[in-house]
Amino acid sequence: MVGLAIDAQGLGYVAGSAISNPATGAYWAYIAKVDSTQQPVTIQSIVSPDSSQNPATAGGIAPGELLQITGANLGPATPAPGIVNSGVLATSVAGVEVTFDGVTVPLLAVSAQQIELMTPFELTGKLTTTIQVQYNGVKSNAVQVPVAAIEVQILGVFNDDFTPNSAANPAAAGSEMCLYAGGVGNANPPSQDGHVNGPPFEPLALPVQVLWFVPQTGGADTLPLFFAGSAPGTVAGIFQINFAAPSASGGAELAQVLGPNTFSAEGSFQIYVKQ
Repeated sequence: MVGLAIDAQGLGYVAGSAISNPATGAYWAYIAKVDSTQQPVTIQSIVSPDSSQNPATAGGIAPGELLQITGANLGPATPAPGIVNSGVLATSVAGVEVTFDGVTVPLLAVSAQQIELMTPFELTGKLTTTIQVQYNGVKSNAVQVPVAAIEVQILGVFNDDFTPNSAANPAAAGSEMCLYAGGVGNANPPSQDGHVNGPPFEPLALPVQVLWFVPQTGGADTLPLFFAGSAPGTVAGIFQINFAAPSASGGAELAQVLGPNTFSAEGSFQIYVKQ
């Protein structure tokens, strides 16, 4: 036996019963509330995965930066990866869209609690941008964040065998290492939002240097570069910089060269070298 009722708020209630033991005539019963109200889509934070800082209260976001949006009901309960169509990431995945100043951007991954995306190159020259999520037609709160021309983002540092560089897995002195970076602007010639990097791998529009802080003197040495361009197989905005490992472990920075002895914002990281 099943019954259905609707209350004054339009919520449904289903009740029913069934015999559980024919020998004794025992029954069990149930009642369930059916609430089809769409839960609010809410942005709670916007962070850079390398620093976990909220750009709304930090230096801002830059064109071509990997960004994470966290919140509630942002997308499907089961995480969904980005979709590549003809070498370009889609701007709509599993009912999710994210807009910057009303324009949709390519998505790397979506879920109910988190969205990963690359910020659009069209942020160049802007002072602020307004970010909003839409899931199955329901829009989130709009969040305005400051925009920076460059915000160097270190996404990973690797040894010559492409295993992560760490204290437990140091590089050999002089070996070829690589790091992945975002937020350092566009390539030359410019890449388009969402394009998957393929050959030819264009260099950065602004050159970079890898600076190593010499432990013995506290000074800085410039490490030799082998390659600095669009990272193969990743999305536009992510760059690969190959450099020679220094003679010892220590701190380092990726800096963009604006002119003689003039650098942009710098991204710090640690290099571990075998002794």
